[in-house]
Amino acid sequence: MCSRCYKVVLGMKKNMKKLLKKAKLKIIGLKGEITYIGKFAGYRLKKPIRFDVLYKNNEWFLDNERLEIFGWGSTFEEAEENLKAVFETLVEEYLLEPDENLTEGAKELKRKLAEYVDVSCGGNRMDA
Repeated sequence: MCSRCYKVVLGMKKNMKKLLKKAKLKIIGLKGEITYIGKFAGYRLKKPIRFDVLYKNNEWFLDNERLEIFGWGSTFEEAEENLKAVFETLVEEYLLEPDENLTEGAKELKRKLAEYVDVSCGGNRMDA
């Protein structure tokens, strides 16, 4: 996660804790979004990827329905790590796979992923 995004999330957490202490309320749910720009899960991005963020029942959920990418966890960091693992799997199993090995639905997902992920360097991760 970029440092700016991380600071925003930390700020949200701190503000929520302050509000909870002050009002003695329990958070039932929280909705938002996060956008990754430039790089995600070690891959260079052609354009930003936006994920919906939901906090409900003490669980964090991050997802992008269009790209079929999701992550979940008891902390935001755990949900983000899950999200990155799913993203990496989709890139490796769809985007880097030859079309002849894919179904029509898989080819459609590959086209969607190709709009966002730059694999022009042979699919090598930036941090590999």
